[in-house]
Amino acid sequence: MLQTLIFHQKIVADAALDQLQANLPGIIAEVLRVPGGNMALLEAEQISLHFIEASPRDVAKNLHVLIYAGLNEPRQRDKAIRAGKIKEEIVSLIGADCTVDVRIYLQQIGAAQESTAPQDDSE
Repeated sequence: MLQTLIFHQKIVADAALDQLQANLPGIIAEVLRVPGGNMALLEAEQISLHFIEASPRDVAKNLHVLIYAGLNEPRQRDKAIRAGKIKEEIVSLIGADCTVDVRIYLQQIGAAQESTAPQDDSE
């Protein structure tokens, strides 16, 4: 799963957050899809969204989107352009009333996998 954290100020309307929930996984999957194996060929179902209301003390944009994705050369080469495309799509979805910041963090990812094999408890 590709993790996305969405920090939002209280002023961001519920309707805008609903639009993000419905459409952001597809947008991210499309913009970050590159050649290079399972971690590169993304589908919307692989994008996990986490919505977090910001503290009134936070000094940031109204909507701050942090995307944690697997590191590969094509993404590394143009990650700022990809972040810009995602930001454009978000603004077209929710309107220009909110300030938006999008960050893409590329990293080597290690994840625990669920086992589908039956457990042998005979030992």
